[in-house]
Amino acid sequence: MTMAFRTVKQALEDLLVANAGTGFKVVGHQRAITNIEQYQDGDTSGDGNRTLQVFSAAGDFPKNRAAGMSGPVTHEMTYRIELFVSRGTEGNLAALDAATDPTSRAAAAATFTSAARLVDNSFDEFVDLVYQILMDPQNRNLGLPWSGNTIISDRWLSGWTKDSVVGDGEIVGITGLMTLNLTVVEDINGDAIATPMTEGIDMSVSVNTDPTIGKTDETAPVAGNILAKA
Repeated sequence: MTMAFRTVKQALEDLLVANAGTGFKVVGHQRAITNIEQYQDGDTSGDGNRTLQVFSAAGDFPKNRAAGMSGPVTHEMTYRIELFVSRGTEGNLAALDAATDPTSRAAAAATFTSAARLVDNSFDEFVDLVYQILMDPQNRNLGLPWSGNTIISDRWLSGWTKDSVVGDGEIVGITGLMTLNLTVVEDINGDAIATPMTEGIDMSVSVNTDPTIGKTDETAPVAGNILAKA
């Protein structure tokens, strides 16, 4: 039987996928960002490219909240929701191309909004979207049935952080983290216990009884003696 914290993680991903719409994408585990441009999908809606990933980060089993050695056991879980946003600089390129003197070029350049400012605002909106989804009273149990060990309690988004902007120029990116805490109950049913070994472990040691192995041939001529007699 799958432990509840694994079931909850999948439910969390499913809930975010179902509510993502055009605001962001939920992706699986993948390697760290190596090229910001690969995340810029040419979206001109103003939302840019926003993705998130869900990881189980930590779990505690408070002894004073357990029913006994055989369970059920309270499991206080922490999930890490990693966010990434990329944006490009926006402005009127046609006006910039058509500018013929310093004054008109300066005026055209002033209409551009830097990628750093856009990505920062987009990230803030991303946090807003995810928070509203996860803390919506209708999503209190993350879409799981209200029965057995899938009943969630103490659901709480405890905070979020934003990292520095990555990249410089036309396309930049920014990463961040949201932390979700919740509590479930784990049953101990023994399904995952390995089958006991029925055969003993061979602890015998092979001992060499041949007296000639490992000894040098004392009758063999020594190179130095041969040269001396020559």
